[in-house]
Amino acid sequence: MTEIDAVLQLALAQQGDRYDNTMPTNVADPDPDHFDCSGLVRWSCARAGLTPLLPWSAYQQAQLCVSNGTDLSVDAAIATRGALLFKLPGVVDVMALKSRPDGAHVAFSLGDGHTMEASGHNQPIGMLSARGRPWTHGGRIPGVDYASKATTHVIPSTTDEEDDVIKIIYFSGSAAGEAHAYVVSGVTAKHLSPEALELHAQFKTEVLGSPQAPFGKAWQDGIALLDGPLQNIA
Repeated sequence: MTEIDAVLQLALAQQGDRYDNTMPTNVADPDPDHFDCSGLVRWSCARAGLTPLLPWSAYQQAQLCVSNGTDLSVDAAIATRGALLFKLPGVVDVMALKSRPDGAHVAFSLGDGHTMEASGHNQPIGMLSARGRPWTHGGRIPGVDYASKATTHVIPSTTDEEDDVIKIIYFSGSAAGEAHAYVVSGVTAKHLSPEALELHAQFKTEVLGSPQAPFGKAWQDGIALLDGPLQNIA
């Protein structure tokens, strides 16, 4: 059975990717650069080995939880690592829905009051606070094992979908004068392409260091670099 930790590790590795709800994410792609909210859930589950594929839409994913008896209260979902949190405004009976309600949204709960999600066009994929937000429904993903041990993540504190929860940090490379930009959240970092760096500039993501004055090796201690040329720094 697919374990929830495998699903979440895949989702968490997408921090810093862009939000795009105009182009479906291909589940056969091992490292897409864009997601919408339900696409992140669907892709992460598919890459972790869950079959059959989850539905495309957040409301259909909520219906799947209800029809399989894995629906949860919002409070229970916030407290359950890997549960799904749904925002379906004005909806009481999920199973009565025939189309996507305006404002529908889904996020992964990390079980500690935070989420991992694709929250919208003005925010790269990342972690946010789950507290004080208008969630309406929750559920465990059918077919996923929730008994696996949790992996600890350092998560920045925020209370709003609009808040910045990540930073861009320049790390020095192996060659003299070489520097690379990474998007960093907690103790994980992902190498940024020039296109992604330009996108973050539009979002005005906070930047530490520069290509001319990177933060150096002292800043790399304890950072898990997920991809790119700086994977194996001692």
